[in-house]
Amino acid sequence: MRLRTDERGVTVQIGTVLLFGVLVILLSIYQASVVPQQNEQVEFTHNQQVQSQLQELRDDLHRTAATGSDGSASVALGTQYPVRAFFVNPAPPSGTLRTRPPANLTLENATASGETGDYWTGTARNFSTRGLTYDPLYHVYQNPPTTVYDNGILYNRFDGANRTLAGQRLVDGNSISLVALNGSLSKSSSSTATVDLRSVSAATRTVTVGNDSNNVSILVPTKRPADEWEDLLSAELNQTKGDDRYIRAVEEDPDRSAVRLVLEPATYELELAKVGVGTDVIDTDPHYVTDVRGDSASVAENSGQELIVEVRDRFDNPVSGTSVNVTLDSALSADELAAQGQRGDQLTDLTTDAEGRVAIQYDAPTGFDGANRNVEVRIGMASVPPAGGGFAPGTPENASLNLTAVNADGSGLSGSGGSDAAYQTLWDIPAIETEPGTTCYAANDTCRYDQSAGASVALTAKTVPTAQNAPVEFSVNDTTVAEFASDRLNTDTDGRATVDLDTVTTGVVNAYAASGGSGDALAIEVYSSGASGLTYNDDGQATDSPTDGGTTESALEFSVTNRFDQRLTITDVTVAPQAGFINRLNDPSGREGKWESELYVEANLQNGVTDVPGGTDLPTTIDMDADGHSGANVEAVLSSGSDATVFLYKFQFQAGFGTRDQDMNGRAVDITLAYELADGTTGTLTFTVTG
Repeated sequence: MRLRTDERGVTVQIGTVLLFGVLVILLSIYQASVVPQQNEQVEFTHNQQVQSQLQELRDDLHRTAATGSDGSASVALGTQYPVRAFFVNPAPPSGTLRTRPPANLTLENATASGETGDYWTGTARNFSTRGLTYDPLYHVYQNPPTTVYDNGILYNRFDGANRTLAGQRLVDGNSISLVALNGSLSKSSSSTATVDLRSVSAATRTVTVGNDSNNVSILVPTKRPADEWEDLLSAELNQTKGDDRYIRAVEEDPDRSAVRLVLEPATYELELAKVGVGTDVIDTDPHYVTDVRGDSASVAENSGQELIVEVRDRFDNPVSGTSVNVTLDSALSADELAAQGQRGDQLTDLTTDAEGRVAIQYDAPTGFDGANRNVEVRIGMASVPPAGGGFAPGTPENASLNLTAVNADGSGLSGSGGSDAAYQTLWDIPAIETEPGTTCYAANDTCRYDQSAGASVALTAKTVPTAQNAPVEFSVNDTTVAEFASDRLNTDTDGRATVDLDTVTTGVVNAYAASGGSGDALAIEVYSSGASGLTYNDDGQATDSPTDGGTTESALEFSVTNRFDQRLTITDVTVAPQAGFINRLNDPSGREGKWESELYVEANLQNGVTDVPGGTDLPTTIDMDADGHSGANVEAVLSSGSDATVFLYKFQFQAGFGTRDQDMNGRAVDITLAYELADGTTGTLTFTVTG
């Protein structure tokens, strides 16, 4: 008996198998081609993201260098592929961010004046710095670039070329900005890493340097060739001379991987900073001491002079909490020093404040006879300076401030009961009396000066017999009333020297002139008659917003008085800094108010405010009712006899490290106020404000 074979359904089974095979093949093709393509796009997009994040890291690094505030930045070292239900992804791609080996950035042939010149002597100064590199580890994206941060430049390094992402900040006109990167960092991950930035030495000081016998040069460690650096520096390169570009040449260094930027003979504003990343960050130490105020001053008997010295690190920035010692080297018997509760000829272990400074008071004797005396105040960091010999003021750790103690009444000299003077030095009363607003009384050596005639009055001293090119020392007994624009001038061919006495307020001040072992005193009463005019009160000072903690002092505050017999409106304010490295006035808050506007004027009838959109480049003229945001264009109005206080906020410097607030202490700005009176009369007042 035979069994029959039933083949019904075989076709269906075969079809199912074939369909499954086709599906497997399609899935395999998708896995082999489509998935890699999609993953490659993920990797490429991630690489673009990392480049953007590294640009932000670069900007944060320079912001930390400029402000002194620590920062952080996030970098996505790796990424994740999209989740796939039926397909297989490789392990997530990762990357490594690490510091490069240290190398020296060198500044050559740079010299400075004064005590700062004890450090900037022209000798090559090395500053160890590192770069940063990001190396991705992708599965599909072939030949991705290594992204490199190198001395302010961010670029992609490919096998055969380099592509710049962010340009150089080393040289901008006559400004040099160098930031050293310190520490050790190495992070490898497929996730996001946080890079903490620590301010080691913030660029709070600018030092003026120039060339001595050879051109100032910057030796920059780099893997990039000189021709690429020429492209990076094209806006600053001056191979023909004669314009405002200062880089003469870019040269390969034959001894190391570096290029040398050779600068034109000129003076340069130098800023240095140090920022740490990762571990093993090395702090800076006190390196040199310099004078800030008081050197070469003339101090009349029975008066005093404030002296300020500052301790700095190798990056020219102040160091707080450092001890200094002070010694008075003087032949006088009754003069002395005072600081931080100590008084005498020798002060020890004085501590620098948050600005790295120590204030010292020198008090001259109540009186002495004979010629003027030279006095030296010696500063030492490493030890207590000796009086007499054995002191080396030219070393970086020492400083010397030289003063002249003035025998103001000429006692013990010829013409005053003595015979030591080579010639007599006297105030020229007839010449002084010709000055506007001045009335003198020769019988008792006094003068009256009407401050309404101007903020300053010229005083002339003469020598009898005539002494040409003789140094004349000028001083006052009360700087709160008035002070001389110069402490020392030489006489001209007729034996006279004329100096401006800048009045501060009303009162009586004794003005002294001394030279050749002789001196004269003149009592001056400063008063105000209330004559018509808009006058500057000569009370300019550096100040700051309370919200800034009072640390940067990047604002100027001053006042003017309306001495007209009618209402006055301030319509325009022209601001022109005398220092070229102050080039912007910008308050970035975006709000309107006294400390949220570039220009604010407090007046009794109407406060004036102009909040300039995006700030303004300097020099500039601000039209108070047109240049501000909508709703913040208000002119200042003050009544007859009233004062107006002007606030300019903030002064900034834009170059090198980017935008940072500028310390206005000791910096001068020329101001012009345009005004209109109630009767339609217009006018201007121009003066100089020093912070």
